[in-house]
Amino acid sequence: MGAAALLKCDLSITTTAGAESKQLVVHVKDGQTDHNNLLVHFPIPMQQAWDNVTYTCSNMLLFESEQDILNWCQRHRMPVGDIQPLQRIWQFSQVWYGNHLRQDWHKWTVAEARALLQQFDLHGRIWHLPLQQGRF
Repeated sequence: MGAAALLKCDLSITTTAGAESKQLVVHVKDGQTDHNNLLVHFPIPMQQAWDNVTYTCSNMLLFESEQDILNWCQRHRMPVGDIQPLQRIWQFSQVWYGNHLRQDWHKWTVAEARALLQQFDLHGRIWHLPLQQGRF
């Protein structure tokens, strides 16, 4: 969703449910997604995201139901993290990534990141960021 937010154009994202076999295609048209029934699972706490950002991002996966997430977590021995509707994450992505290509863009501070998470009602242990100075 971040790449789609950066491009700011109509596009199709082809992926698989839970990075497994069932193909999903999400269309972004006129700034809206067409699969608002999909869920995004976040198993890695955001305060650990930069420990291995490739691993973190590769585990932010789309699913069709909460039960699919629970089954996936059991099969892959992953903790059940936070589950969010795709629409909320799409809206968040547009703000989080929307200006990354600007010349004057700078990495979010921890305070700015905390405020954005709160703005999009992303809370709980996965989204908790400690109070500290510096960039997220």
